[in-house]
Amino acid sequence: MFDPEMNPTGLENTIEGHYGGVRVVAEGRGSQIFIGTTKNCILHGDLELGFSPAVLGHVDELWGLAAHPTLPQFATAGWDRLLQLWDGLSHSTVWSKDIDVCIFIVIIRT
Repeated sequence: MFDPEMNPTGLENTIEGHYGGVRVVAEGRGSQIFIGTTKNCILHGDLELGFSPAVLGHVDELWGLAAHPTLPQFATAGWDRLLQLWDGLSHSTVWSKDIDVCIFIVIIRT
């Protein structure tokens, strides 16, 4: 990371590979940083505590969709190899996993 005068700060952190590479970094309030990635994700956090997704979605065709039978959740999967569980109330991801193969179907079993 660099300071406003483009001098190295010595601070660094790593983001998970399935979010994609860093495309842009934007400064937030205080020590908060926003990161835009090559897989169209927006992460927020800081260099000490790490980063979590603020906006996360698929970057290629969506092929699988399944609703949970009793909870307000649904799963999506697609050609981008991401399997994601979504919270239907907050419209946010509960978790996201890179499966390493293209996914064509999702089934939620309880």
